[in-house]
Amino acid sequence: MSNASPTTTVIDPSVENASGAAVAHAALPSASRQQLAELSQRLAETSDRKRTILAKADTLRRAGDAAKDDASRVRQEWSNKLREGNGTLTRQIQKLRATERSALSLAEEYDALADDVSSSLPSLELELAGIADTCIQLRNGVFKEAAPLALEEVMAQAGDGLAVAFSLFVASANASVHHTHASTDDVLAEKFSALLSRAIRARSSTPAVHELIRQQLALPALDLSQVDMSLVESPAMRSRARQELLREVAA
Repeated sequence: MSNASPTTTVIDPSVENASGAAVAHAALPSASRQQLAELSQRLAETSDRKRTILAKADTLRRAGDAAKDDASRVRQEWSNKLREGNGTLTRQIQKLRATERSALSLAEEYDALADDVSSSLPSLELELAGIADTCIQLRNGVFKEAAPLALEEVMAQAGDGLAVAFSLFVASANASVHHTHASTDDVLAEKFSALLSRAIRARSSTPAVHELIRQQLALPALDLSQVDMSLVESPAMRSRARQELLREVAA
């Protein structure tokens, strides 16, 4: 982000919020916007790959469980017949035992296939974490660029109004106080800032404000539902996981 061109703020009259006011767009440098868009697409595609692998492995494991259930049922059947026949190993019992062995063999095959399908998940988890980490860093960079621009925009549009409100607050606070006991502007500025801060925080959590932020930044959505955030938040953990994978490949 350090080599990016300066960010500019553009007012697009064609985009208005619910009150009809124009929304300011904090425009990302085109290179950063393109990189974030490409990475968010890669993140979505890689997440879809993980979902596909998990679904396939789950299907195979459930098929293996079904085969094990069949084997257990058949074993119980021939075991009962063996007891009823006083231990005589009849042809029917032999067939049932063969069916049991076949079901167990099938279950093992399903489990092996599920393990094989899932074998790519550890490397995929690392890939997802790396992409997500870069996306989040880019997005955080956008926030850092947009924040001072948004403040400048507020001061340009509402600076005089805030100054008037503060002046009236000072006059009101000192209206019935002798000038020798009047509060200083610094003390009143702290009180005014506290009131203003509470009002701003209350408004900042509303859906309308969230929508304005979405419109201003126009950032691509990040699909983090399949991402192991512990890997994203810990480069050291990612490094250890990567080394473990390399050791397994070399073994």
